[in-house]
Amino acid sequence: MNQVKKTIYLLCLFLASCGFEDINFDNIEVEEWQPTFALPIFQGNITISDMVSATDSSFLRAREDGLLEFVYSQSVLSFDLDNLVEVPAITPDRNTFEAPFPGTTPIDIIATETIPVDLGLSEAELYTIDLKSGDVNFTFNSTFDFDFDVLLTIPTAKLNGTPFSQNITIPANSTNLEQKISLANYILDFEDGSSNSTPNKFPIQFRVTIKANSTFQAGDKLDVDSSIDNIQHKVVYCNLMQRAVSLPADTLEITAYDNTFDIGDLKLDSPSLSFEIINRYGIPFNFDFSNNTPLAVETKTNISVKAQIPELPVSIGGFSDKNDFNIINFPDIFNLRPDEIRYESVGQVNPDTPATKSNPNILTDTSNVEGIATVVLPFIGSGSVQFFGDTTDVDLSLDDDIDAFLSATIRIVINTSIPLDADIQFYFMDDNFNVIDSVLSAENTFFSGAEVNSDGRPINDSEIIVEEVLNAQELERILKTTKMTLVGTFSTSGNGSVRIHDTDNFKIQVGLLTNVKISISE
Repeated sequence: MNQVKKTIYLLCLFLASCGFEDINFDNIEVEEWQPTFALPIFQGNITISDMVSATDSSFLRAREDGLLEFVYSQSVLSFDLDNLVEVPAITPDRNTFEAPFPGTTPIDIIATETIPVDLGLSEAELYTIDLKSGDVNFTFNSTFDFDFDVLLTIPTAKLNGTPFSQNITIPANSTNLEQKISLANYILDFEDGSSNSTPNKFPIQFRVTIKANSTFQAGDKLDVDSSIDNIQHKVVYCNLMQRAVSLPADTLEITAYDNTFDIGDLKLDSPSLSFEIINRYGIPFNFDFSNNTPLAVETKTNISVKAQIPELPVSIGGFSDKNDFNIINFPDIFNLRPDEIRYESVGQVNPDTPATKSNPNILTDTSNVEGIATVVLPFIGSGSVQFFGDTTDVDLSLDDDIDAFLSATIRIVINTSIPLDADIQFYFMDDNFNVIDSVLSAENTFFSGAEVNSDGRPINDSEIIVEEVLNAQELERILKTTKMTLVGTFSTSGNGSVRIHDTDNFKIQVGLLTNVKISISE
């Protein structure tokens, strides 16, 4: 029993169960049935994110008010302490203690020597360093035939207020005896008030003690070689002088102009490019751009426009929070559709006056100056953007017992909360994605956008219902369809601007209504 006969049988069974016992079903003759079939073909939602290039999708975000915007942000400059104060490894001159005379000493002999250490910094005056690490290395060579003691002191290096001091016993006839002294967690005060040191300089003192009855030989001596390395700080109090600091050149890439906005004629009302400079140094700092930058560049044509920055240089106090400033002509630059923002910058340390010991520059081990460039492209504007819906598999196969199609209608229901007019078309395709036919006639492709309130939010969804009557030839082509897709353009009405939000969408349902003729036979 075919499907149509099953349906008629069930219908008759239903009538019999409803109290129609007096009907003689044996005398009923049905030669022809004209049912109507409703077949869903396509349904789906199109959101603004569907029109965003995959390359740009990670830059799309919704603000707290739901407004969509592209945000391109990156760290564009950063330099830390090593860019301003770098203490190199230091090797002071050799110090030598020589025997005062050949023979035996009747008393203890005490001799002192000082190793002057100069950090060799010409662009900074260091007052105090709270050390994270630092090593003083000694190599001793002795030709004395007896053991003796060497007391090493660094009067300006203090731990909990106590100067560094360590006694070392030098064995007789020592060769390349090495000793490493760690200054980790010490405070190195270059101006401790005792005239022991000056900025960038400090002394290492050693005292040699030779006991009575020790015998010297002619030419006996002690050579002391030293070096200082691995100086790292927790905090530095200093004067970094008044000087310029070159900052690295960099480029901020904006892919939206080359991808998402490349397929339409969208004009945004309030795009912005801002620079945020954060000064984590305890140093007054001036920031400015150099060499006619920042520069907005469209790389394909090599067209560029210089950005305009107000009131530069920007003076940024030490340990300041972020300092924002915008490129004031960026809305005009948008028409250029740049895909790169290029810039070089320069800083000036202590722009007003040098630091002093009573008012020093302060550097911590986390100190740096960081610059962050941010391009924001809010979806507020006018123009048009093309979109392409996903391709959907379609099955329009109907019952083989159908003798003829009496009528066929494509019915489309659209609900939209997007405040953009839409000009769309549906396409039927075969397995090879060849277009078989389109759905809408020219007068039915346009749909008005949703009405919005004064804040640009949709007041309610706009519903549009369109029906297209198909002739026999159109229906024959469409019944060969295996795939369907949607393409179109969203655009603003007139010259007005609209605001696009994350909840705005475009809902579509497509169905096929057919009235057919089916012959009923045994």
